[in-house]
Amino acid sequence: MIDVVIGAQQSFFFTTERDEDKRALELRLPAGEDTRQLEQARRTSKDVLAVAESLNDETRTALAAAILARVTTQLGNLHEALPLRERAEAIYRRLDDQSALPYALANHADLLIRLGRLDDAGKPIAELEEGIAKKKEAYVGRARRVAFLRGFLAAAALRCSDANAALAGVTISPEDSDAAGVVTPGLRAFCDARQGRPVAPYVTASERAALMDVAERDYWFALANVVRGDGRAVLLAAADGLDRVKSLKNDELRWRLTALGAIGAKGANDETRAVAMLEEAKAAIMRVRAALADATKPYESRPDFVYLTKRAGL
Repeated sequence: MIDVVIGAQQSFFFTTERDEDKRALELRLPAGEDTRQLEQARRTSKDVLAVAESLNDETRTALAAAILARVTTQLGNLHEALPLRERAEAIYRRLDDQSALPYALANHADLLIRLGRLDDAGKPIAELEEGIAKKKEAYVGRARRVAFLRGFLAAAALRCSDANAALAGVTISPEDSDAAGVVTPGLRAFCDARQGRPVAPYVTASERAALMDVAERDYWFALANVVRGDGRAVLLAAADGLDRVKSLKNDELRWRLTALGAIGAKGANDETRAVAMLEEAKAAIMRVRAALADATKPYESRPDFVYLTKRAGL
């Protein structure tokens, strides 16, 4: 659920007058999504950030910080990503970079929602909406993502009327690979279930979509079926999500999906599997709590997580 203001190959080019031959330094980040590749990407992006800092180049420092935040978020390390997002946003504000700032605001809001800081997330979303109202070009270009973020925030807060109203502004198609297109059907399914409306069937996401986004979509579809009381459908969606992230060391996704799997297995009368998945969920959430430290309370207070943990018995 992340915007990136870079080319698809994720390359960085730094040329400095301090280099006697004015040669360019090129560092590439791998495009893969398993833990090994992402850990390599994290090391590389840290090196890129250090180079940008050594050159005292604020624009490239902001970009490198945003890329490192992206990688750490994919690994589930939300607490590490937040100061990087804040740093990038602060630089763009200082430089009055009105092209890059709306991307930074959207990414910051997304991360705050994930961390359960819903009130704080409303502030960058409101700033984006203000820019859209003023018809600032870069902000208008973020309108679809802003509608998604507003819907994501409301769904996480269990305010489904508000969520559906916001998500009405998100047009989607089967070919969508961005977070708005991938995750929105799951959010809609959950809120339809909460409001007693028929839930649309699960539709396979584009093969080009990020695994993290597809797993997030699976989370919301599984949660919708918890509301509906369909244990087998819960288990199917949760198992799909777990299969997608099996190569990722992402406990933030893992605890949610295994907790849902435990609910689904119990509803499907598979007690052995339910117990095993609940134990896995408990272990994963303990690791998340240890990593979040002081940020644990707002995270665990996110209303959809409260609903999930109560239903799972965590």
